[in-house]
Amino acid sequence: MSEDREIKAIGEAMLAANLPLEFVGLVLELAKTSEGVEDLVHLWSSAPDEAERREVEAELQAAIEDREPSGPAIEAASVEEGERLLKQRCRQKEHLRRLVDAHGGVSEVARRAQMPQPSLSRLLNSMSEPRPPTLLRLAEAMDLTVSDLAGP
Repeated sequence: MSEDREIKAIGEAMLAANLPLEFVGLVLELAKTSEGVEDLVHLWSSAPDEAERREVEAELQAAIEDREPSGPAIEAASVEEGERLLKQRCRQKEHLRRLVDAHGGVSEVARRAQMPQPSLSRLLNSMSEPRPPTLLRLAEAMDLTVSDLAGP
């Protein structure tokens, strides 16, 4: 079986395992250009149990969230501007962490948002910016609006 067909077959197995269509589509798209994601797809396929598959799914979700946005990169105008943006991101992450804790903690919010707990932990502990669909899922899981997640 060619590599492309093998990846496609694994994607079909992911769908059969009730993984969301959008997630599987993004994974397959990334697997075409990222050897690391392709390796994760194969690892998911060969995982010996459900727990291991969930861990691989969390890594795949992180790869989706960490992918570079399309379009030109935005560069900070100065060191001061970069520091300001970094402090703002830290405040936003701290605010999101407080909201998650107030709504039952990481495990509970991840369960309600139907996302792997390691993915939510990674999101809260990294400086990466969550994608809009992820923010929407978190907001809905906590019965809030996306703007509520942005903080004061």
